[in-house]
Amino acid sequence: MSKVNYPFTMVKLAVLVVLSGFMASCSAGPIAEISVSQAVVKRPLTGKTQTVAYFELHNNSTKQKTLKQVRSQIAGTIELHTTIKSGSTLRMQRLSELIIPAHSSVSFSPGGKHLMLFRVAELNATGAILEFYFSDDSTYAVEFSIEDY
Repeated sequence: MSKVNYPFTMVKLAVLVVLSGFMASCSAGPIAEISVSQAVVKRPLTGKTQTVAYFELHNNSTKQKTLKQVRSQIAGTIELHTTIKSGSTLRMQRLSELIIPAHSSVSFSPGGKHLMLFRVAELNATGAILEFYFSDDSTYAVEFSIEDY
């Protein structure tokens, strides 16, 4: 029969408890209700003052969120758009708002939903901040990279 060293076992257990508490305190904290990934504003073509932005919009909350508006200092106006196929023709349609169900994501990509930026100043920077405004009065500032077409 083996002899159990209780004090040593209790010390190991105490160390594990302390370490698990430390690891929990090092976590990133609560997940933001809204997050954005793959955020890109395309640099306007030469001589143009309009462009497009693409990204993935994630609703990490337990409630649906309604995106009402997007603003930025880099553009006079930003509109939510989607692409509609009518016969063999594709056309853009402006959206007044966009509902993002709880625990879901919406893709803003070529040929689908996207942001249209109008009256865009010359973009010399490598990034820009776009502010997302929701119907519950929440606002999220998101950094977008700026890329050439």
